Amino acid sequence: SLTAVAKEAEAAGKTAAAVKPAVPETKPEAKKAEASQEAPQETAKPAEQKAARPMTVKEKVAAIQAQEAKEEAAREEARMKELVAIKEAAEKRAAEEKARREAEERAAEEARRQVEAAAEAERQAEAERQAEAARAAAAALDTDVSGAGVITGTDVRMRDGAGLDSSVIGVFGQGESVQVLGSTRADGMTWYKVSRSDGSTGYVAADYCSMGSGDGDGSSASTGTITGTDVRMRASYSTDSAVLGYFDNGETVTILDDVTSDGQRWLKVQRSDGSVGWVSADFCAQN
Repeated sequence: SLTAVAKEAEAAGKTAAAVKPAVPETKPEAKKAEASQEAPQETAKPAEQKAARPMTVKEKVAAIQAQEAKEEAAREEARMKELVAIKEAAEKRAAEEKARREAEERAAEEARRQVEAAAEAERQAEAERQAEAARAAAAALDTDVSGAGVITGTDVRMRDGAGLDSSVIGVFGQGESVQVLGSTRADGMTWYKVSRSDGSTGYVAADYCSMGSGDGDGSSASTGTITGTDVRMRASYSTDSAVLGYFDNGETVTILDDVTSDGQRWLKVQRSDGSVGWVSADFCAQN
């Protein structure tokens, strides 16, 4: 410390004063001779005499303080460089992390777009397959179902193909007579390909067209009696069609249509509550 250095310098000064040898006196003539001999030397070497002077305590303290200040400045500069390096490293890591997240987000977005594109392509392919199946089904008419028919609804649509997605090309009137050319299945329904009196052809839902000639008001429809227990009423003339309900044994129904499909005869009937469905002719005796 500065206090220790000062005390050490003071002690050294006292010791030097105590051991200083006594200088013998010389005669005046000798002094003059010595002065004349030494004068040129003193003039030639003033710097050596000044350099040989020891530092004072104050000078030593100032030198120590200057050294400590220099070392502290060096340490502060090192600390600042370290802080700058830490900051730069943190900023670099943050930039790298941001770039990584952005790359992951871009990759996820690209993967999502690819999945959506693949799903859309699959939907379009499925729609095309369904359309092709509908076209094939429409082309594969069951010609066993043919003959005269009568429209049983008002403003019934005539379409250019079998299926609810087919375009409407006309409207039938209630009781209009048509020629049934065949039948097919589409959208879970039975469709008739029919020819009108003007020669135009199209498709109509079988629910709105009864086979056989008539006046269109249902007055010529016959009746039948159910001849079994828990006989199924179906949505169409097929054992694969949905079951709409069950008939009671001996129940009387109105026969609206008569169709033979796949070697089996079916009757389109109407119950007393107004509901309409199909029943196998094996379980309905015509009156």
